[in-house]
Amino acid sequence: MKIGDLVVIREQPARPAFYDNFGIGVIIDVYDNPSVGIINYEVKFEHETGWFDPLELEVVSESR
Repeated sequence: MKIGDLVVIREQPARPAFYDNFGIGVIIDVYDNPSVGIINYEVKFEHETGWFDPLELEVVSESR
């Protein structure tokens, strides 16, 4: 995943339904700290912006 990719939040049964209504978002920033193995993506949705683990996201369309 990279900046500009369109993503959705993966469906997870244990997660509150609040997250299922975000729709499609665009990755606007990446936090990568290889010394501790952390990568997080900042995603801008229509009404919300937040940081997400790569396992929480699914790419819908890659940027060029």
